[in-house]
Amino acid sequence: MGGSKKVSIFDVLWRGANGTLSWSVARYDESHMARRHNVHPEHPENPKPSKGLIDAVSALEAARSSRILLLIEGTMMFRRQISECTYADVRRALANTHLDKLDLLIASNGGLPDEAYKITRLLQTRSAHFSVLVPEHAKSAATLICLGAREIVMTRDAELGPIDMQIHDSREPNGWISALQEFKGLEAISSFCHMFLDGTSTLIENISGRSMSDSIETASAFVSPLLRPLFEQVDPRKLGGYTRALEVMERYGERLLGAAGYDREDCRRIVHRLVYHYPSHGFVIHVDEAARMGLRAVPAPNETMEHLMDAILDEAPEEGFVGFPKPPAAKAAMKGTRRAKKANGVATNVVQPASKKVKKGNANGRGTHPVS
Repeated sequence: MGGSKKVSIFDVLWRGANGTLSWSVARYDESHMARRHNVHPEHPENPKPSKGLIDAVSALEAARSSRILLLIEGTMMFRRQISECTYADVRRALANTHLDKLDLLIASNGGLPDEAYKITRLLQTRSAHFSVLVPEHAKSAATLICLGAREIVMTRDAELGPIDMQIHDSREPNGWISALQEFKGLEAISSFCHMFLDGTSTLIENISGRSMSDSIETASAFVSPLLRPLFEQVDPRKLGGYTRALEVMERYGERLLGAAGYDREDCRRIVHRLVYHYPSHGFVIHVDEAARMGLRAVPAPNETMEHLMDAILDEAPEEGFVGFPKPPAAKAAMKGTRRAKKANGVATNVVQPASKKVKKGNANGRGTHPVS
């Protein structure tokens, strides 16, 4: 990453040589919680984009007649979730700007829903036509961003995901659970109770010959003490918190869809499906399913555009990238003027660093959804 940064405590790299374990210094995050949840605690700087990245973005911009903003989270080691820093980067990139056509190319497993909502509103208000390009994955809070687009262009393998809020829970191996999980637990208990009570009542009726109402009363007296411990584990305060967390995603989703031109009934139906319908937070939603639920999701129109979207992701640095890889025209013109002065013998402090292509990790190294 660019710039001079302090190495906080010490970094640890494991290296094996001839069967012996050696140590070398590498960066170790000060924040234990940040490391634990795979969230970079500092504001990560954008590395210098490679020539390959700039060329791929330029080609896709020409094909789509748009400006392309990147929101790429990076690989596991450098991963940046959607956060306050991401919002600041997007706001800085769009400062004093209003574009006729803006495309956001996104590859992210999610982050903070509040910041995702703010980013999307920023993209909507700073452009006349805002679309999203998904070459690989836009999950959780990244899916929330997609809801605000006029069009969602996806490759054949790209995926969106459910938007049920994720809640921190120290009892879970990865530290997070879906806010929907508590409700699914209640549904399972309720279904079990009805099945147990119905089976017991029928058994009593068949054996004793008593009426069904009497059988149900007898079965209830028998079943209630067995099921009471299950319901006693339900914490109403936590349940209320989970309800509010899910409501946050519903409200944000409906507002973003409404701002993107969906009618009110479609807003409610689509968001309800994305929050409550799917059995896991990581569930894969491909372009055809996204379109069936009513989203304006379309496949990349041709292989060339799909290859360009993939090429941008392949050329993106491991640290991720948020912003425009190509400088605005005004800045490009300024640099040209300074180079001209330099050619005429005028001193200048502009240094042209050599472009460096950063090898990118595979998609599986991009981590899992941290918060939403």
